[in-house]
Amino acid sequence: MSRETMSAGCSIVALLAMMTSPALAQSQDKAAPQAGASSVGLNIDAGDIVVTARKIEENIQTVPVAVTAFSGASLAQRSIRSLDEIAQQTPNLYIQRVGIEPQSLVIAIRGQYQNDIPLTADPSVGIYVDGLYHPRTLGLAGALVDIQRVEILRGPQGTLFGRNTTGGAFNVLTADPTQQLEGSLSATLGNYDLREVVGVLNIPISETLAARFVGQRGKRDGYAKDSLGRDLNKDNSTYLRGKLLFTPTDAVSIKLFGSYSENHAGGGIIHLAGIVPFSGIVAETAAEQGFAFTPEGLTAAFNYLSGFAQRNVYDNQGSTQPKSDFKGYEGGLDINLDLNDSISIRSITGYQHIDRDNVIDSDGTPIQVINARFQTKAHYFSQELQLLGNLDNLNWVVGAYYGREKGAERIDIDALPLLNPANPAFISADVLNRNYAAFAQVNWEFAAGWRVTGGLRYSRDMRSIWVNNGNVATPCVVPAPNVPLTPPGASQCPREFKKNGGDPSWLISIDRQVNDDLFAYAKVAKGFRSGGLNFRGGNTAESFDGFAPETVTEYEVGFKSTLFDNRVHFNLAAYYSDYTNIQRTVSIGTTSGTPTSLVANAASARVQGFEAELNGRLTDKLSINGTLGFTDAKYKKFVDISGDRSKEKFGVPKWLASISGRYVEPMQFGSMTGQLDYSYQSTVILEPSAIDLGAVTQRHYGLLNGRISANITSADLEIAVFGRNLLGKDYKASAVTNEASVGFSFVTAGVPRTYGVQVTKRF
Repeated sequence: MSRETMSAGCSIVALLAMMTSPALAQSQDKAAPQAGASSVGLNIDAGDIVVTARKIEENIQTVPVAVTAFSGASLAQRSIRSLDEIAQQTPNLYIQRVGIEPQSLVIAIRGQYQNDIPLTADPSVGIYVDGLYHPRTLGLAGALVDIQRVEILRGPQGTLFGRNTTGGAFNVLTADPTQQLEGSLSATLGNYDLREVVGVLNIPISETLAARFVGQRGKRDGYAKDSLGRDLNKDNSTYLRGKLLFTPTDAVSIKLFGSYSENHAGGGIIHLAGIVPFSGIVAETAAEQGFAFTPEGLTAAFNYLSGFAQRNVYDNQGSTQPKSDFKGYEGGLDINLDLNDSISIRSITGYQHIDRDNVIDSDGTPIQVINARFQTKAHYFSQELQLLGNLDNLNWVVGAYYGREKGAERIDIDALPLLNPANPAFISADVLNRNYAAFAQVNWEFAAGWRVTGGLRYSRDMRSIWVNNGNVATPCVVPAPNVPLTPPGASQCPREFKKNGGDPSWLISIDRQVNDDLFAYAKVAKGFRSGGLNFRGGNTAESFDGFAPETVTEYEVGFKSTLFDNRVHFNLAAYYSDYTNIQRTVSIGTTSGTPTSLVANAASARVQGFEAELNGRLTDKLSINGTLGFTDAKYKKFVDISGDRSKEKFGVPKWLASISGRYVEPMQFGSMTGQLDYSYQSTVILEPSAIDLGAVTQRHYGLLNGRISANITSADLEIAVFGRNLLGKDYKASAVTNEASVGFSFVTAGVPRTYGVQVTKRF
């Protein structure tokens, strides 16, 4: 961390602390806020909201975890429709749409991220919906419909949640059925011909049984078009969810739920960015455009391509028919049984299925450089058992987890068609992933106001793949085992590869309720991201090498303060992470003499930073929310055959900040509410391994979102107008490099200015 950066960060933290410090001396005798109480001064985002980050209900201000929570009402008021939009209001949470797949996400917390989405590699941040772990982010970008609460936990997780992660966890809780007949119908119209209808119906069937149904149907034109006028990054989505709640006695609760989602997005907005002179893309361009294979002709081809790279990021001149189709469904059974007043059992059973078909034109120009089709089908079964108890000043949970994922991936690639006689090539793999885990965590109040928490989890991963890779010239390019690799060598398709491994996760924390208004904690946690297998190789055994788990040991201190008679909350956390065995895509030498790229445990790093959150109600009508996150990530060692990459940047911004304001004016008919949200991110290199870093760098920028709504009490009606990216900022959202193999990189465009009107009728 540079002296200038440290000075700036300390100055900001000191300023926020000075703003709140007078209340500390004034609040010794105030009553502590009770979990579940109504918010006296704050909106529910940071008021007395109850979270379940530690499997028990706790006031967010007394949880020794860096956690940000949003109620469903707050998400609606901010017009937040997807998980990546939540990142704009959460410190040190950075989310990108995957460059080749607009329906999937790369989620980074505190610098921990996964930059690829195969079935053979797990994410750094876990996503849980109603207690079910989702091993893939495919199809999870949208459908934040009828949500009870979203919790974002920062730091390594594993001792309690279903899977082990290094960065954190997204915990999404949908609304449960109630014993009240109610519902709502919402219709939205907006630019890009947005049309959406959302319906919610809650039915009490009997005194012990209730049902809740949710349906969403939406369409929107694309944010851009290709050279043939076809929509890119459009929306044509359907989402259905049903939930049954059965409570035969006060001691038993059974929830049965299921959902179905489908979306046809039309492919991503891909824009040519960096070009390597005299590379494969330049030679292919020369061949297709009739330029001579001379220095002058290749220079002319390079200049031709450069004309596309210099256009606006939303300009796409691709000619291949793109598409991004996704279908998925899931079901779950959540059973809670109170054995007595102090011990309960919980069982969570889940099944998920995903099916995607994605076609890309990877350069966004009329040249046929690389066209690829990605197909994934997978299903995931999980079972978690928890035994929870409390005894005097002791709370504890022990449990076990099992997950089984089976699926298939296929990639068909047509690269440099006029130059490569081996076109088309294909990569095909059947995948089987299994995970077993046992865990325990204890929380003990050993003295008045003092608590200590200890947690331990051991996970065992078993991975298998059956690979069948080849091309039109060589139907099988997977090397057979125990055979000399002298070309042409022997091959075997399909060939099985296996990798098994395990690792512990643990946590130790101590916290103290200093007084009614100040809570402080310190913790040390170790988490890991599971290892995996490479399946996109060929010709050499090294290209199929597996990779081991990466691990993070993180040290964190923080405090949470409640000030000005519960009108202001100011929370601060600082952390230092020791990051080892980092999984990165690297180039390695092979026995054939040809380098290959694969995922390997290539690096170690340290990550440090802080997060500040300020939430308050300045008056009975005006509330504010502010966040500030700083991530300073540096490699200690990162070397491959290309050289020392230790100075390479992490693909996350150093600074993330936001400020929001909400004003509610009572009216004779009900109320008028205005909401403004501004988010800022510093400069980020979207693809740190690129040769031309300038082409894949997004300069610092801010986004302004707003919403004005009128609530008509007598009619239970809300009419709202909203806008996102109101200032019309053009920005790059993600990047991918093919410079080492073909000689170019591309970027994808962010969401442009959108606006619309929404009418909601409640009954």
